[in-house]
Amino acid sequence: MQNSLPRNYFFVGPSGIGKSTIVREIARRRNDCKAVSLDDLTLKAGINLGLVPGDSRSAYDLLKSVGNDTFFMVGLTALYRMIGARDSSRKLLVDIGAAFQNVTLLSTLSRFEMVICLYASPEASFERYASHRKSSRTYEKHVEIEFSGKRSIIYESAEFCLDTSNMSLEETIRETDKLIE
Repeated sequence: MQNSLPRNYFFVGPSGIGKSTIVREIARRRNDCKAVSLDDLTLKAGINLGLVPGDSRSAYDLLKSVGNDTFFMVGLTALYRMIGARDSSRKLLVDIGAAFQNVTLLSTLSRFEMVICLYASPEASFERYASHRKSSRTYEKHVEIEFSGKRSIIYESAEFCLDTSNMSLEETIRETDKLIE
């Protein structure tokens, strides 16, 4: 009888909400999980393919260079290669960057994996974004981007949504960790 692989967990939500921090911290605390940033994985693959210079700092550099479709294919190919080659005893906790948050991808992923949305009120979301990102984005622009109709559909399509509006980072980590089998 073949052992089944542990389930993978994909995290979506507004930019700056804390997905990366939470994913990394849960993986640090648990021996059975590995944190993965889809943006970082995609950038590394793009550098390895020669699509952007080796000194590129963000997935956005790759996205600007190759466009949405190629960016998407590079990222998903790298992700599926990682899933196929991973240590079978560890669950992947995948932080899905904003460029990858689309309904088609999430509906496909949710057939096989758990998609978790970490979200907060627009006010709490912007406060976190502004305190952790070097950006001149206004509150109005943040809400327009992160809480658009399209993004709301994406967040609502997740198998589980956790409202972190009134939670500390530690509370969010604990509650999110409970969702991981």
